[in-house]
Amino acid sequence: MTDIYRRFNPDGKLIIALSVLAAETEDEKNQALKENEFYQLKFPDGKTLRVQTESQVNEFIKTSDVKIEVEKKRPDMILGSQEEILSQVKALSDDNDIDEFMFHLPTAQADLRDKTIQTLAPIHTIHKEKAGIL
Repeated sequence: MTDIYRRFNPDGKLIIALSVLAAETEDEKNQALKENEFYQLKFPDGKTLRVQTESQVNEFIKTSDVKIEVEKKRPDMILGSQEEILSQVKALSDDNDIDEFMFHLPTAQADLRDKTIQTLAPIHTIHKEKAGIL
């Protein structure tokens, strides 16, 4: 994938967004995945649509005159401790020519977003040069 980007944008900066949350236990990981579950609706013409709730699915089915395939999905997310998250990010970085990662913190829980930020970029450390912030 990165080689295609580089072919068409040789001087471009490849920035990849990842959904990431700090979660120490299996219960915390499952809770984060459950919060981000979604339904994928597939229409006969091949188009797809994502919705968040079962009531949205039912509304689409009720108002549609075509057959809609419905699949409940769990999101692709990186969940874990600091070591687990950074290990997965490093593997992505080592295997691909990615210039920068941008983290999306997909939760409505402000305390979990704060915990994730503190886990990945503790206040007492300085990451400015590594992150390109000068």
